[in-house]
Amino acid sequence: GLYDDIIRNQKRYDVGLVAQAQIEAGDYEFNKQNYKKAQSHFEKALQVKNVPRGTYAKYRIAWCQFHSGKTEASIQSLKQILSNPESFKKDNGTMDASFQEESSRDLATFLARRDIRDGDIEDVLRYSPDNAKTANLTYLATELDRTGKKRSALKVWAVIGAQNPSNESQLEGQIKIAKIQYDLGKKPQTVIELSKAIALLKDDSCDDQSQCATYQQQIRKIVTDWGKAEETRPTPE
Repeated sequence: GLYDDIIRNQKRYDVGLVAQAQIEAGDYEFNKQNYKKAQSHFEKALQVKNVPRGTYAKYRIAWCQFHSGKTEASIQSLKQILSNPESFKKDNGTMDASFQEESSRDLATFLARRDIRDGDIEDVLRYSPDNAKTANLTYLATELDRTGKKRSALKVWAVIGAQNPSNESQLEGQIKIAKIQYDLGKKPQTVIELSKAIALLKDDSCDDQSQCATYQQQIRKIVTDWGKAEETRPTPE
């Protein structure tokens, strides 16, 4: 009620205070899932020059667009924020690293709503802080796989394997690739990818023995599920 009163009688108040009230009212509507009303509040706040928490308002607009089904608009809005390092500067001049990491991960969330297009993977790498690049790509690949976009997930896992020289990371990605090929029904390719995963496992690609056992179980599950599926009519593979 206080925010609404300030907005209704905004001529009585400083423009910065009115903008802040718009942002707070926007958050209130956002949390009630009234995304159209929330976006309107955030956009009105941004009409004020040098508005406090302007980056936050733009960030919330991107999420309003995403929740409203405007996926492409939300991706572009977030990329505009991420492309400007000044967006993440605090009042004292230091970088808000956690907000930057969160925003870069959100870009992966937005991109995972549809199939990967040319330049998407490069955008995740470009806009992610160095310490979050692999994690964001892994998250993107996992989300694509989870939502049934198998071919897109394959593309991302392939890039992860090329980007990260860690044997353990390569093994994890290789198992994911094998599972996706199996899900796609590509049996000959599944054999090839499984063979690569098994070779990596034999090469002591993981130092943590409990993690090695987990990877071994993941490989075994692909093979046993495959065996059960073809128990009566096995393919040559």
